[in-house]
Amino acid sequence: MYSRAFWTCPINVSSSGFNRADIGAPIGTPLHWKWLPQDGVTSTVRDTSAAHVYDSGERGPGSAYTQDMNFAGTWVSEETYAGSPTAS
Repeated sequence: MYSRAFWTCPINVSSSGFNRADIGAPIGTPLHWKWLPQDGVTSTVRDTSAAHVYDSGERGPGSAYTQDMNFAGTWVSEETYAGSPTAS
């Protein structure tokens, strides 16, 4: 069982990666990524599994991206900025 706060709080994105390496959530739960305004980096967060369920597109400081996780499975997220991926 997951507490609501665990899966509705934003996943902070910065040039050093994500603030949460592992997240569990029930099917249908929206996950929220938030780019830290003080970081100053534009990056993309995407699913690197074969399913390619989500891709935020380029996002800048202070922006956000939400994806409803309507599928059961395990995904590896990758953040790409300045041409270098950071898996989390």
